[in-house]
Amino acid sequence: MSALTLQTDNPRFRVHALEGLGFSVPSFDELCRQHPDIAIKLLQALGRELSVRIRHANMTTSNWRRETVMAALVPCCIAE
Repeated sequence: MSALTLQTDNPRFRVHALEGLGFSVPSFDELCRQHPDIAIKLLQALGRELSVRIRHANMTTSNWRRETVMAALVPCCIAE
């Protein structure tokens, strides 16, 4: 397992530190052979986390689109 730390001083990103863990393919293959139950639980947890993040991103995008459309319509309606 390896660790990665990413740091940025750019205030645009609003992320000052990001840490993550990762497996190499051979290490994950070994985990699957030695502890298949742990590998399955790890993949299930990863799937759940990705699902939550995708739902959040979809909701954010949907809200942004709705706000953009409303901002474009409101001046038209007020002018009439």
